Amino acid sequence: MSYRSGHHSTSDDSSRYRTAGEMATWRARDPAARFRRLLDAAGWWDDAREAVLRQATRREARPRPSGLRVSERVPVALRRSQAARAAAPACHHASCRAACDIICVVRRK
Repeated sequence: MSYRSGHHSTSDDSSRYRTAGEMATWRARDPAARFRRLLDAAGWWDDAREAVLRQATRREARPRPSGLRVSERVPVALRRSQAARAAAPACHHASCRAACDIICVVRRK
């Protein structure tokens, strides 16, 4: 079994309803830490390998500039939806335009 050793969210302070002793007990039983100790003891892992892996992972996860702004990358499905709305006749429900844009396009299909 595992244990959530952190807070639920940034607005949560789990130290208000958990003791430090309880958290320490569960951290000692953390499956990831226990597995790491097993790998270390067997000689299959060490701090140098850990550093190389973390560096490679950070490099891979770092966002790459694409030359486009987020707003310029319009998903294909959204472009199709916008085209369908533009091609549809004007909605007769002027007072509820936002909802009717979707409903009236669906009804015309």
